[in-house]
Amino acid sequence: MRATDGANRLRAVRTVRQFPVDADLAALKRWFSTYVDWLLTSENGIAESEALNNHGTAWSLQTIVFAAFVGRDDVVRRLLAELPERRIGPQVAPNGMPTFELNRTQSFHYSTFIADMFCLLAKLGERYGVDLWSYESAHGGSIVKAMKWMMPYLRREKAWEFEQGWPYELEQGVSAVVLWD
Repeated sequence: MRATDGANRLRAVRTVRQFPVDADLAALKRWFSTYVDWLLTSENGIAESEALNNHGTAWSLQTIVFAAFVGRDDVVRRLLAELPERRIGPQVAPNGMPTFELNRTQSFHYSTFIADMFCLLAKLGERYGVDLWSYESAHGGSIVKAMKWMMPYLRREKAWEFEQGWPYELEQGVSAVVLWD
């Protein structure tokens, strides 16, 4: 499982919930709870949480998924509540373009990655009564606009217009398409 793959994180959590031995599951939950603490308090965790680009969003997704797995709903709810102003607003332009990803050498990869994470976070928000789909920042950015901007590229209806240094496998961004459609 790659640390940056949100869909795999969700599948992994669903899989371990089916562990046959309660002691093993309890030990795993203790480990993940400690890891959530590390993500929230360590120098590295704090630095990633403060990143404005996909690193910060990946930190949010990872921390929320693992906190949910171990039953730390207080952490989940707090981080979900912070997402609109902390992640969506700064990272999505009024027209839906990913603010920090288009100037990178792998812009399609990172733009797909951020769209994927936003969709996964919005789906997680639904479980906790947080409607991230409807949020629109003061300057007009939103997940809906981000997906409307990205979908022609994800569906290959439009050629990517920005730098992409090496071939990108579209399957990596399939979660965004599935969750959006």
